[in-house]
Amino acid sequence: MADYPYTPVPGKMRAFFEKIQETGVPERATTRWLPTVGFTAANDRSILNVLKFIGFLSQSGEPTGRWRDHRDKGRAKRLLADAIRESYGELFQTYPDAYQRTDADLRNFFNTKTSAGGQVVTQTVTTFKSLIALADFSGALGGTDVETPQKQPPTSNETAKSLLPQININIQLNVPETTDEAVYDRFFAALKKHLLS
Repeated sequence: MADYPYTPVPGKMRAFFEKIQETGVPERATTRWLPTVGFTAANDRSILNVLKFIGFLSQSGEPTGRWRDHRDKGRAKRLLADAIRESYGELFQTYPDAYQRTDADLRNFFNTKTSAGGQVVTQTVTTFKSLIALADFSGALGGTDVETPQKQPPTSNETAKSLLPQININIQLNVPETTDEAVYDRFFAALKKHLLS
């Protein structure tokens, strides 16, 4: 089960990321280092766990390349988005637009990933939302712009189709783990028979 970090002080995340850009790169970002840059509360220590999760710090607290790259203000938001997409990979597999999802959607996802109570789930959601508020998810991964193809004017037939309501159904099934390929063949044949016919 994934262990998603949270901080009870998500409102301090913006100030922390600003400190990364304003101060020198420490040899190690530890609980002793935090007060030297103005983070003196005991709860501030939880921010370090979030930074480790998104790859800004090694497990022993050394700043990584992501920390150093974040000091480039022109690229920082895009690079942070990449780090979030990678670190919260399972969430982005479930919701490719996770950064636009409602609190309820995020709660539903994180609720299935922890045995902790509702308060922890809420703090996990607010931690994620405080991170995405600092990131730029427009464009492609790696901070490169995506060229938008020129749209042709719709034909009258396409216009009529666009007025029809669209219904999307997402079916998620758990397939038993096996090395027998015939089990999967029968499973997908049954899906095709019952869903596509």
